Amino acid sequence: MRAVLHLGTYKTGTSSLQNMLHANRDLLRENGVLYPTSGLKIEPKLGIRHSPLIFGFMSGKQKIFPDALAKEITESGCETVIFSAEPWSAPMHQSQLTRFTCALEEAGFDDIQGIVLFRNLADYHVSHYREFTVNQKNAAPYRDYVRRPVGLFDYLFLLQTYRGLFGNGLRCLPYDQISDSCAAVFDSLGLRDLFDKLQPTPKANVKKLDALDIEAIRCSNALKLEHDAGLAALAQLRQENTDFNDSAWTEQSAGAVMPTSASYQKRFKTLSGWSADWIDTLFTNPHQNARNVSEVTDRLMGRLT
Repeated sequence: MRAVLHLGTYKTGTSSLQNMLHANRDLLRENGVLYPTSGLKIEPKLGIRHSPLIFGFMSGKQKIFPDALAKEITESGCETVIFSAEPWSAPMHQSQLTRFTCALEEAGFDDIQGIVLFRNLADYHVSHYREFTVNQKNAAPYRDYVRRPVGLFDYLFLLQTYRGLFGNGLRCLPYDQISDSCAAVFDSLGLRDLFDKLQPTPKANVKKLDALDIEAIRCSNALKLEHDAGLAALAQLRQENTDFNDSAWTEQSAGAVMPTSASYQKRFKTLSGWSADWIDTLFTNPHQNARNVSEVTDRLMGRLT
């Protein structure tokens, strides 16, 4: 049997893939592919994912391989089982991932594969920060957020861990080089014909918020207010300062993100098997000629208090 663990990272089309897998679970099962309902967190907005398998074990509330999951897999008769959970791309969850992989071996899986997508590191910093500010009530400013927890944005650390666990069974996909991450995942598994039969689902977790919107939401989080309060305060500032709408804004600031050395990038290239051009795309942080959102933080906080 084959087990496929879709590991993330965050903001690489994971929610859309998870929702597609769940919506087409009957058709998948008919074709020998199981997307287990055991251990799923049902949140279509954020992705119907297997994060409870991680957090349930870490909290001590369930076994690493729950009985209900084992029963569902056995009864399905499927040769391929797919799991998907972005928290596996966080360093603090690597121990659970290791134990879960071992549990799969003990359950009879003789082919255990991992799939991870990496996107431009600078974009990932911002996207991750925005995701957790909007959906997880992050209140830390960008500069502090991207420096904690240690290793959260350390691509080489993750890749070394994954390669150690999955060996040649690891599929490392370049998010910035593909047009459809869902199709790319199925392609990497040799299931493109099956993918073409699936019912499309809308893209999930797509936000139409700019840097100033996110800063307004972060300020409201810091004061334990509803997001609408921060956005309303920002709307007033936009009316009073028309240049806000004529300017490009960013959360990024010089020195906020630890740079990657040539040796770091070389090691990543060796482990990923990517081309030099792909590595350049992954680690390039283009200069952004934009105003920093910290310019408006005090005024937002003043209005909110």
